[in-house]
Amino acid sequence: MSGISNRNAGGGQMQMMMVVGLSCAACLCLASVAGGAWFMYKSPATTTAPTTTTTTTTDTDTASGDVAGMKQIKNGGLSLVVDPKSQNSKSTWFEDTQENLQHVWEFVPVPNKDETYYISSQQRQFKKGNNTMYLTAPATSNCSGSPTVDKPVYADRQYWKVIPSGDGYQLASVACLNRRAPPYLMSSGARAGNKKGASKGRTATFSARSGSVYSLVDASTE
Repeated sequence: MSGISNRNAGGGQMQMMMVVGLSCAACLCLASVAGGAWFMYKSPATTTAPTTTTTTTTDTDTASGDVAGMKQIKNGGLSLVVDPKSQNSKSTWFEDTQENLQHVWEFVPVPNKDETYYISSQQRQFKKGNNTMYLTAPATSNCSGSPTVDKPVYADRQYWKVIPSGDGYQLASVACLNRRAPPYLMSSGARAGNKKGASKGRTATFSARSGSVYSLVDASTE
């Protein structure tokens, strides 16, 4: 009997020790969790910044598509003019650029036609009230000759495509494009020809593949 009692007593003691051991382990575990929570609470918060991609843009000298308004049509030191003396003259040519209405043209968008404009002389319209003022392509089927100014009696002969090209623009006749004729306006950027004739050697012609790159410089009628 005493042996059994001793064995029972020993087993009870072992169970007691196991319970105590498990209790201690649980306490240690709780203490560890609590310690970690305290550490996180006391430590300063840290955040990770999102990764972003920075795109650097550089300014380039490129022309925009919208040129509506008053402009000088310049190539080098010359700009497009009409005859300031004879209001019946339809001739246009390039003259040394000056700040007067002879050198000012208004670009008016043609409705429902992208990058297409009427181009009218302010010398004729504003100063003289003369409607022989719209830049007009030649009537010839192959667009040989030079642009003139005329009354608003033509459609595509007075439509001009204004095409951004580097830091300037090329001007193309819609009528010449429609005829599959050379459409691009081309002119010298320097004085040329016989000085006794105002327009000789300085009139524009038409080219098949590309033309002169013109600066369209903001101008005023004041």
